[in-house]
Amino acid sequence: MSACRLHRPESFETSPRAFDVLFVPGGLRGTVAAMNDGETVDFVRSAGETARFVTSVCTGSLLLGAAGLLRGYQATSHWYVRDLLPPWGHCAFRSTVVEDRNRLTGGGVTAGIDFGLNHRVEAGGRRNRQTDSGAD
Repeated sequence: MSACRLHRPESFETSPRAFDVLFVPGGLRGTVAAMNDGETVDFVRSAGETARFVTSVCTGSLLLGAAGLLRGYQATSHWYVRDLLPPWGHCAFRSTVVEDRNRLTGGGVTAGIDFGLNHRVEAGGRRNRQTDSGAD
């Protein structure tokens, strides 16, 4: 099994420029604040343009949308804010997890387990799919 390395930089300037996975968490107050901060939106846009996977859970998809990373993609979010997604992409209502090419979005907090399992299977490829399904 390969290791997962998380990096929390002190600032955008000290952050890596390339990511395998860009993950944007939710939380309505923090998401709205991030959406109103031009530096944060620019960073998310730049990181998402080259990331292997662009992901979010809960209201984090609103920030992906504000950064222009959902145009032409299907996405979901927490039920309370899903109606705000159409200007940035297509919304998949009543979906716990939506996967569209390299975009993976999860609904509310309770979608986190489904989201994580779905990402593990997608990122790990066929070998993990067989393991997850119980096949040899």
